Amino acid sequence: MKKSVRVTLSIAGLSIAGFLLYNLLSSFDWPAIARILVLLTPWQMALLLVPFTMGVIADCIAWRHLLPPEFQKVSFWKIFKARTGPEAVVMTIPMGPFISEPLKAWILFKIIKLKTSIGMASVILRSCFLVLSQCTVVIVVVVFNFGWLERLSPLIINREGLGYTLFLSAAILFIIYGAFLLVASRSYFIKKLHDKLEYAPFALLRRLWKSTETYILEMNDQFATFGGERKKSVVVAYSLYIVAWIFQGAETYVMLKILGSDITFFQAFSIEAACGFLRSVAFIVPSGLGVVDAGYFLMLNAADVSHPISAAFIILKRLREVLWICLGYAILFLSGYGMGNSISKDPQPVDA
Repeated sequence: MKKSVRVTLSIAGLSIAGFLLYNLLSSFDWPAIARILVLLTPWQMALLLVPFTMGVIADCIAWRHLLPPEFQKVSFWKIFKARTGPEAVVMTIPMGPFISEPLKAWILFKIIKLKTSIGMASVILRSCFLVLSQCTVVIVVVVFNFGWLERLSPLIINREGLGYTLFLSAAILFIIYGAFLLVASRSYFIKKLHDKLEYAPFALLRRLWKSTETYILEMNDQFATFGGERKKSVVVAYSLYIVAWIFQGAETYVMLKILGSDITFFQAFSIEAACGFLRSVAFIVPSGLGVVDAGYFLMLNAADVSHPISAAFIILKRLREVLWICLGYAILFLSGYGMGNSISKDPQPVDA
């Protein structure tokens, strides 16, 4: 993506976030929120960190299954660092995925000497399975809680159809990403594309393909293994990412319960599924700032959760994110990767 386009989208994302966040925060009853938060005990605060941490663990184990077999015995801590550092970039920089994804491949190269072409293939696979598993969770939640979502719909979007919108959006994304994986796992597709582009009528296109030919074909070979002998890894990774999303829903339920809400588990899970999906779609806004918060607030209020509890929930969610952002940047700048310059610009692929 051109830098000018990325900057324009980043400014637009920050403007949206600022507008929504200002309007949301100005509506909070801060004294009431403070009275709720000061009652939390240290044990309760520690408990709030457990579900997301378990989700991160599931994510790291799943990603390890997407590495080549000879790298799947790499220590959990190394995978954790390769995941957590770049995720801090996603949560703080507009259009963060365009920087963090190559950054993950670069860190894998630095810490386990995995060629960046193969590392990038695992990063792309991870992103695809994250989307596919999230779409699966959203579809299941909508099916089992459709009536409740439709009752909330007029209070949230001023019309019926929230359940239909979530279901169709998730189904469309599932089909798109699923089709990509099916195509990418067929090695003959990239080979045919290569043969055609090699004789493309545009010299610029031919030169571009030639300069990246080895890198892309190495990625393709890695994709192809998942369409053949590594189907078990596909099932394991996909299942673990579903577990990771389930922990996200569990976090929402635990937080609301500790804050004093009587919301049910399936209602909390539905709210998290909808707002988590909204965060994924609003990727131009760092961490869905403002967009997701407004979504939580609207859905919680529509579900008869009191305003102070809804606001306290949003604050706790963001505080948890701040802790993980600090951990991520600490990993980036203290682990000796030389990432200082890499975050300021798109990391370039470097093969071992």
